Order: sequence, then structure tokens, then C-alpha cells
Amino acid sequence: MAFESRATDLVAGESDFGTDVYVVDRASGAIASPTPGDVSSSLASLSRTGRFLAFQRDGQSTVLDRSTGADRPIPVVPGGEPEVAADGRRVVLTGRRVDGAVQALVATYLG
Repeated sequence: MAFESRATDLVAGESDFGTDVYVVDRASGAIASPTPGDVSSSLASLSRTGRFLAFQRDGQSTVLDRSTGADRPIPVVPGGEPEVAADGRRVVLTGRRVDGAVQALVATYLG
């Protein structure tokens, strides 16, 4: 499970007072911040396997491969929110156009 919080007491050493992304290990209950020290991280979406984490870091949509530690930016849809697709093979960014219609862009394919 992934979530965002402004709390500074979820992970030791977290004290930037911005919004951060956290991942909970459901088996152990341990909470980790894969984005320590970031000014602002939000809009977290975790793949079903837990390998890929999509989120926004300082307004830039990013995908983190939690197995390798590699991350990469992905194109931004204005007002878009990154979400890892159910099959874990791609990240979809969704947003609303000015006229209120939903737009979606498949931004990147994952391993």
C-alpha cells in the first residue's frame, strides 16, 4: 500500500515538513519512504506486485522501480495523476481538461 502524508514521525529522520510518499509492507507493517528528503512527493500509486511506484515529485511524474532503485521521469499531463495500471506494465496519467472531460495518456511501459 502506498500513501502520502505530511507527518514527520512515520520514518526516522524524516523532517522536511513537506508531503512525502510512503509504502507499507503489509506482511511486516513496516513503513518506508522511498523518496526521503524530497521537497514534495504526492499522488502515489503502487503496482499490484509492489515493484513499481508512480508518484509526483516536485510536480514531475516519476516511476520508481523498487527492485532496482532506478527512477525515471515520465511526461506530464496537465493536472495529471500517475497511476500504475493493474497489469503493472504501464503507467497511465489521467487529468481533466478545461471543459471537464477526462483525458488519459499512457506515458510509459515498465519492465
